[in-house]
Amino acid sequence: MISVKRTCSMFRLIAMLFLIGLAFSAINISGTNAAIMNESDSDESSEDSESIDEQHDEPYLDDYIDVLNHKADTEETSIDSSVLCKFERGNPGKKLIALTFDDGPHQEYTPQILRILREYDVKATFFVVGLMAKRYPYLVRAEYLGGHEIGNHTHTHENLTQMSDNSVVHEITMCGDAIEHVTNIKSKLFRPSGGNHTNKIMDIANSLGYTVVLWSVDPGDYLMPSETVIINRIMRKVKNGGVILLHDGVQQTIDVLPEIITRLKNKGYEFVTVSEMMENSISSK
Repeated sequence: MISVKRTCSMFRLIAMLFLIGLAFSAINISGTNAAIMNESDSDESSEDSESIDEQHDEPYLDDYIDVLNHKADTEETSIDSSVLCKFERGNPGKKLIALTFDDGPHQEYTPQILRILREYDVKATFFVVGLMAKRYPYLVRAEYLGGHEIGNHTHTHENLTQMSDNSVVHEITMCGDAIEHVTNIKSKLFRPSGGNHTNKIMDIANSLGYTVVLWSVDPGDYLMPSETVIINRIMRKVKNGGVILLHDGVQQTIDVLPEIITRLKNKGYEFVTVSEMMENSISSK
């Protein structure tokens, strides 16, 4: 009887130790999962911590690997922003065109635009949203190093006409800081989201060192019409010194971009950045 009791006690002890071991394992597994979740959340929240070095495994940036880690061999165009308070069309006497893209960068669309522009040897101006620039800094860097111009398009893409003066300053300043952080260049061009502006907003932008840039050709691509509609609207409205408004994030626009570039080149137009257009307009006066 004694040996039976001792045997039972041994089994109870072994069973208790087994249960205790399972409990500790469950705690460890739970803690590990929580740590992974926290790390994932931390990665998502630290949008501005990505470096160019960390993006070498992005396949759509293969075209830019050779320049991603050094400054582009281009000089900053010197424009006295105090000369022009607002700009929407260049010199009507010269066959120059400026392509502009709003609302980016976008992980899916921006690389497609960059590759087309590179293939056709065209320089454009990208008006980026501050939050998007912080989320995808390597794409803004690729735009800049590709010889394109970067403009300020507010930090959150909200309607500035519905904000206080201090909020307008904050929107413009935050986006400008995001651009400078990535490119080491202070942007001098500002386009209000949706083109919504007042004289007061223009005064604020000018006081911060920006020229307010609008456009002369708007095909309404943000409404996602057919490719034919986009092409026809551009070709019907385009004139010398035209500033064309397009959007980074519309697949139809990307699909027709080669056709747009080809048709305009065939008509004798030369593609320039907005600052180049402005400088040419000022020097011709």
